[in-house]
Amino acid sequence: SSCSQPLVGSLTELTCSRCSHTFHSACCDPPLSLKAVENILNMEEPWICSKCTPCAGCNDFDIVFGTKRYPAPPTLFTKDGGSSIQLCSRCIPLYESDQYCPNCCHCWDDFKYQKVQRVLRWQRKLKEDANEENTKNQAKKRKRGGEEGEDDPMGDDEEDAHLDDVAAVCHVDNEETVAYGMVADPSWYHPDSSVWGFNEGSMLICDSCNLWVHAGCAGLTKEEYEKTNRGEHPIYSKEFLCRKCCVVRCQSLIAALNKEDQLGLFAVPVTEQMAPTYHDVIKNPIDLQTMLQRANKGEYHNYAWIRELFELMVTNALVFNRPNSAFWKEAKRYHEACMSKVFSEIGMGKAAPAGKHADALREAFEKAKRWREAEKERVQKDDTAEKKDLVAGAEVAAVKLGPLVTPEDVPSCVPFVNVRLKAVDAFFSSWMDCCFCCGSSGASDTMLFCVDCGEAYHSFCANAPIYSMSASAAASWRCPNCKVCEITGDVPEDETMLLFCEMCDRACTLTELDPPL
Repeated sequence: SSCSQPLVGSLTELTCSRCSHTFHSACCDPPLSLKAVENILNMEEPWICSKCTPCAGCNDFDIVFGTKRYPAPPTLFTKDGGSSIQLCSRCIPLYESDQYCPNCCHCWDDFKYQKVQRVLRWQRKLKEDANEENTKNQAKKRKRGGEEGEDDPMGDDEEDAHLDDVAAVCHVDNEETVAYGMVADPSWYHPDSSVWGFNEGSMLICDSCNLWVHAGCAGLTKEEYEKTNRGEHPIYSKEFLCRKCCVVRCQSLIAALNKEDQLGLFAVPVTEQMAPTYHDVIKNPIDLQTMLQRANKGEYHNYAWIRELFELMVTNALVFNRPNSAFWKEAKRYHEACMSKVFSEIGMGKAAPAGKHADALREAFEKAKRWREAEKERVQKDDTAEKKDLVAGAEVAAVKLGPLVTPEDVPSCVPFVNVRLKAVDAFFSSWMDCCFCCGSSGASDTMLFCVDCGEAYHSFCANAPIYSMSASAAASWRCPNCKVCEITGDVPEDETMLLFCEMCDRACTLTELDPPL
């Protein structure tokens, strides 16, 4: 009902959109300030009082006291990530004694469940006795030829109807299962529910937080549940986790995988700038950043998915890169390090079996092994064969070469800046084009790339007339360090003899012009 005290003022009144009762802001639980009332009145969503708000623990309404705001336990998995839930006065003690499913927030009461089950067993026994008595009566009627049928106080039709009613009350078929991902109906959690997996009769304990979880809320079928109890399930028999503990474990596993990635090869998604043909070869890309985003949303219901995606990630690297290349060797080292530290028998991922990509990963290693053997046979030297030159024949003299000389690195004639970056910033900037002079990656539309050394320059840093240059002139542009005479292709001893065109920035020697200057 509405508040018993007279309502005074307009901003301190709230009307429930369901029961149409009006309440003082101070009479709400918890009491609301004037600012909170103004925000509620300005919201597009209708306001609902505590008596019309269903309890998160039993999905029922507390029409006497209303539901109370209760701080959400840290082990509770909520999709909206709220810090509190609404509970009725009956469910609050159950939450305080940890009698709730961390996956669905629903409370469980084993004492109530056993009591209801005793009533159902009694009703089932009543049904069996009634069926047995009916069978005996039918046998007597057939034996006497139906002569005493008129003295039966209950006719056949009425008696059959009575037995059907008893059978309807005693229906306790627990073979009905629910498809995974379907929204659970509140009636499924009742102790006498015929839907399997959502009451106290089919629960598993989380090995991390020690809370009981409905098998249906965890996505287990009845066959998987029975295998888990017998110790035959490949994952849950080793370690079973609720949704919240699974999210925390997946985050820890991904952090451990990220720690072993020394080159950042699997840190972020591969873009076209990193590898232009990557998505033409790899049809199912995956990386650690994408895995972490999915884990934060709770999309992984057990951490065996982390190992499966880890194997897919390594397989993609082995398939795309040439065997025995630098990236291929790093992917192999990364796989061996993670298998020995993360997914070992004593690691965090001990219960994660090999996924569906394990065969493809094994095949990639075998293919690389066959390639190395074939390459070794191709370059293998035959010591018994006579070495002959195709022209001179056997008259070939051995020549001993001296040590190789490292060419001098000519200093740059263009001033440049040394930019010091953190490891993370350096990783991302390595995929961007930066100006050789100023080190900035901005103003990319004004950048020119040297056709010889490949360095990038801002047109205003290199003093190049980019807006008057044709497409062919911009494609064949040379930076000041690589400038040559476009007529002879050489650099004169006196570089001051080079003359630069003000339209295309090409250089020509003064003496090679016609007429010479």
